[in-house]
Amino acid sequence: MNSRVLFILGLLAIRLLHADIMFETVTKTDGMLGLGVSDIKSRSFFKTDRSRIETSANDALAGSISLIIITRLDLKLIWILNPDLKTYTETRIEDFRANAQTPRDSLDVPPELNVEKTGKTKKILDKECEEVRATMKILSGEGSVSLNQTLWLTSDIPGYQELFGYGMKIRELGLSSGLLANNAQDNKMREFQEKVSNIYGFPMEWSLDMNMGSGDVYFTMKTNYLVTSYAGAPINNNVFDLPPDYKLQE
Repeated sequence: MNSRVLFILGLLAIRLLHADIMFETVTKTDGMLGLGVSDIKSRSFFKTDRSRIETSANDALAGSISLIIITRLDLKLIWILNPDLKTYTETRIEDFRANAQTPRDSLDVPPELNVEKTGKTKKILDKECEEVRATMKILSGEGSVSLNQTLWLTSDIPGYQELFGYGMKIRELGLSSGLLANNAQDNKMREFQEKVSNIYGFPMEWSLDMNMGSGDVYFTMKTNYLVTSYAGAPINNNVFDLPPDYKLQE
């Protein structure tokens, strides 16, 4: 999987409801960090053991990118479809997990993760949401990274207990983050994502400020995510199957 696919997987990794669910989201980034993704629109379909995420990304470097990511926990497979070429790749979940490498470098100072409920609330799509803030700073031989995330979470979702339990299963399979642990910083950034995912509540909106660099060279990336529509209704299993006219790309 290339870095853009992993980045999209990381941004859109989301917990699943017991009932069938479909929702649409918009994710915007300001700052590239070499990925070039600036705008992602997605439509997601979920059942208890499978998902389909259709994404359309505008990339400052590569232009428009369309992907369909189908995750089949029942088959332990991930299919990534290219709608333009009508091709797909197939990755076993166990192989995806094997791609994560042992961190090469140790951290100079153990990072501290701080999570705070501010008490503020607001409504998103008629759902009462509570504000939660999470911060972490990472120092290593490669430089420093600071992460500041604000989330608006709700538990006012039918079947949320099943949703949270499924999220735990996803993380056990190593699918909760699009960041591979190629070094100590990446490993801790992935840990940050996973710990934030453990906060109780369905994220209707979140924003993330990331600052990273070394010496005089620093990069900043800001990401904003918003659920724009939501519906619970039965979804045909065919939605999660491979289209018959798509060809496997080795």
